[in-house]
Amino acid sequence: PRLRALPLAPTFGQWVHTPGRAPGDAIEVDLNRVTQNYFAVLGIPIVRGRAFTAAEAMAPRDASGNGVIISRSLATRLFGRADPLRQNMVIGMGKTGRNVVVIGVAEDVRTDLPTGASELTMYEPFAREEVYVVRPSLLIKSRLTMREATEVVRTVAARVDPRVPISGNQPLRIVIDRQLSSRRVFAWVLSLLGGLGFVLAAVGLYGLLAQAVAERTREFGIRMAMGATRRRVFDLVLRQAALIAGVGGIAGLGLA
Repeated sequence: PRLRALPLAPTFGQWVHTPGRAPGDAIEVDLNRVTQNYFAVLGIPIVRGRAFTAAEAMAPRDASGNGVIISRSLATRLFGRADPLRQNMVIGMGKTGRNVVVIGVAEDVRTDLPTGASELTMYEPFAREEVYVVRPSLLIKSRLTMREATEVVRTVAARVDPRVPISGNQPLRIVIDRQLSSRRVFAWVLSLLGGLGFVLAAVGLYGLLAQAVAERTREFGIRMAMGATRRRVFDLVLRQAALIAGVGGIAGLGLA
């Protein structure tokens, strides 16, 4: 009761189209074969229809029916504003194509990277396989520690078949961090360069104002001799600095 697990096959590309379209108009989608708890474990809402049942998920291809679940963006791409439920689709091209029926629509997800556009995705029952799955993945949602969850999985797998290897176990957040590592390094370098540019701009502005003040020393002396206060002189210098910083800031934001 403290652990919920689900297997899924490796995601791969597949071509799909509606029966009324020519195979040349097919759309390439990510095909993912999952069990019934996949959407619950990952928190992916089913916005229309339903998810797979346990019988559908683990039944062979001939016995699992022909129901599929598609992402919201794929439903819009294929059927527009029409109701996608119970609509027919064709997976594959030519004589190898097979007909399926949409039984549910899931919210869009990003499987390659957590940023960017959502992928066009289609889900089939896990056991509806055309080829033997060499290395399926197992997603686990549990309150156990990583070590405890791994031991539970190894124990259950040993009961089924002691020869089944369990490897590559790691938290999902680690996988996401690795996907984002290059972008984080790039962002860090950009931040460093931006900070260096800010320091150089501040030093340059200071030097410019210092030179301007030095050149206006005689002017300030005359002003003070005619009754200008120190505050008035400071206001003149600060107004010039604010004008330069304001124009530079607006131009910099626009360029950025």
